[in-house]
Amino acid sequence: MAGDRALTDAERRRLVDLAVEVVDTIAAELAPFSGVRNRQPAQDALGSRIFEMLMKSRLLPTPQIEALVDKLMELARANHQRLMVA
Repeated sequence: MAGDRALTDAERRRLVDLAVEVVDTIAAELAPFSGVRNRQPAQDALGSRIFEMLMKSRLLPTPQIEALVDKLMELARANHQRLMVA
């Protein structure tokens, strides 16, 4: 749902493409030699990149994007090993 209305097929496709792009970006940044998992500056940079991707998509309002980035970063830290094989 987008507010009070259902998503269009085009919006749904854009969301799927965006989700794939975000997961690919997170997985690439968590590569064994990137140091993202244990370095706060690298984690902050990744969070900023994800925020920019989501903002450019124009699919969500800014407050939702901020909360989503926080949740995605939390999930990335918790699922580091799984993302390494994604």
